[in-house]
Amino acid sequence: MLAGGIPSASAATISLVPVSATGTYVINGSEIRVQAGETVTLEMFIANWAPAKLRLYQITVDPSGYTGGAAGSLSPLIIPNASAGAFIDSGRAEFVHFGVGNTTAVDTIALAYRYASFTNLPGDAPTDPGVGRYAGTLKLVLSADAEGTFTIGLDPDGAATFLNDDLGGTIAISSFVPAYITVLGSGICGFSEGSNCHVMDPNSYRTGSDRRQGVYSADDFEATGTPIAQMCWRGQYIDFPNPLTDCGPGPGDDFRITIYNDGGGIPGSVRLSQNVTATKAFAGTVRKRAYEYTATLPIPVSVSLGTRYWVEITNNTPPGTCTWFWSGGVPGNNYSILSRDAEYRWSLSFLDRDRAFCMDSGIAPDDAGDVGGSCCICPATCLDGTSLMDCSTSGGKWTHGRTCAANPCQVPSNDACAAAVPISDGLTDFNNLCATGSGPDPVTGCDTGDVLFAGDLWFMHTPSATGYTTVSLCNDANLSAYDPVLAIYSNGTSSCVCPTDSSTLVVCNDDGCGVPFTAPPSTLTVPVVAGVCYLIRVGGYGAGERQQGAGTIEILPGVPILFVHAAAGGLNNGTSWGQCVSQSAGCPGRCRRGQRNLGRGGHVQARSGSGDNSRRPYGHFSTTKRRCSLRRLRRNRDSTQSTQSRAQPHHP
Repeated sequence: MLAGGIPSASAATISLVPVSATGTYVINGSEIRVQAGETVTLEMFIANWAPAKLRLYQITVDPSGYTGGAAGSLSPLIIPNASAGAFIDSGRAEFVHFGVGNTTAVDTIALAYRYASFTNLPGDAPTDPGVGRYAGTLKLVLSADAEGTFTIGLDPDGAATFLNDDLGGTIAISSFVPAYITVLGSGICGFSEGSNCHVMDPNSYRTGSDRRQGVYSADDFEATGTPIAQMCWRGQYIDFPNPLTDCGPGPGDDFRITIYNDGGGIPGSVRLSQNVTATKAFAGTVRKRAYEYTATLPIPVSVSLGTRYWVEITNNTPPGTCTWFWSGGVPGNNYSILSRDAEYRWSLSFLDRDRAFCMDSGIAPDDAGDVGGSCCICPATCLDGTSLMDCSTSGGKWTHGRTCAANPCQVPSNDACAAAVPISDGLTDFNNLCATGSGPDPVTGCDTGDVLFAGDLWFMHTPSATGYTTVSLCNDANLSAYDPVLAIYSNGTSSCVCPTDSSTLVVCNDDGCGVPFTAPPSTLTVPVVAGVCYLIRVGGYGAGERQQGAGTIEILPGVPILFVHAAAGGLNNGTSWGQCVSQSAGCPGRCRRGQRNLGRGGHVQARSGSGDNSRRPYGHFSTTKRRCSLRRLRRNRDSTQSTQSRAQPHHP
């Protein structure tokens, strides 16, 4: 059969869909997970051929995927004969040509099996029903030594796979969707995945969870049994900050599993934290090479049924840029947390996806239900008690633990440059929720090139003295999923004039704080003149979920900022945030502003260690090996106030 005629305006899709397997299996979209030696059933579906009528199709399987796994192979089922493993069930109501006179055939002479069907009369060619229609069945047998993921696709060559309409024209095919057959290695995740796991979702994003990088991920769950004695999970290795580079199987592993009590929709107190020895097996390629790990907990963890808990799985890869990421998983309540704080008290990024892991105790399918929060649908609609996923689906911005009354959904007063808010030296909180882009874009000359400002806010600052002023977002309130950018404008007079282009741009910064792994905040140190007005523009980088968030602007007058950090060898000084981070072995939580007293020869007031903090205006640093974090900063707002802690707002 040959394709011919004039191509129609249709753009059809042909998909291979996994439907079942012998033995235990789990299907997640186009992926099926099975054990070696099993037989997998795939079905072909054709969709979206409108406005044409589909009279004839020929679909050819690409056999190159039969040997595309990490080991072993696939082969078509031929027992008792080839037709047992390759056929078209023309009696199915979902069949493309069901109910009309048709002729079907499957060519199994070569491994590139060909499936074909046509209506006997052109007038019987069916119209597109709006849903995929069945076109054939393929059964494949996994060898006993099969490992990894096999991608089974179709031959896209026009002479091998094609669709014809009732007039003899070719129906264009826009996409071929393959099926993925993933084999679980021997001894890896050997318990029933249907009720014990969040299986890996190829379409879900991964999140970093690597103690060396100071980033932690946790997912909530409800156990259906107790205790938890064995776990398995999936992850990948990526050369950060080069996210396109796959560095699997990684330079080495040092996993730790921590079970937390629930703290009101976030991880609360630690129930038990312990290092584990994990067995690792290659689990196929999902954009990057994926690995599956299994471990027996040294101390089983007892939990109460019907109760929400949290599990954190972190690696501690050796020094370098190869970083471990925890894979996304389903099913669950589409809710997990990424944080730069090991205690989940600040810098929280709420994610509308689950993580991929299994527990021998079993996991409730809905993870103890949704966690409610306020959902702001800009510019003025707010919904209380909404889940993160429901809010994301509605296009809203979600805030944990807040009501609409406490977190109003409205356009900020300084959304436009003409309404810029005057600010002085010190700390100024901001939240660009519902802010719009009102300034000139793109801004040229940033440290990372031309930058688009999304949801920008405007402030004006008039320094009281000539010298260097630092405008900084480098504080713990900004180390989250929010990716802020910063620009300063001035026309050199005492009156601020809103810019229409970059001609009055003094300086722009995107990632100046140098915080590794996440989107770094911004900082600028600029020469200023007393009495001159400077416009400060704060926005989110580009587009997407990182463009909105809350933070704190810190203005430091007179001289460049001096940063300090606590390290094993004592207190070290740096002249910039980036230098401090570099000297602190990738632990930005150790870097905090020191207090420079120029009248005393540049003395720095900051200490490391434990003890009384009442005389330490910038707090103290935790230098324990277990945590690369610091206790909450304590700042003196002025000479008459006692030292107090600044609480981190929860970011949507």
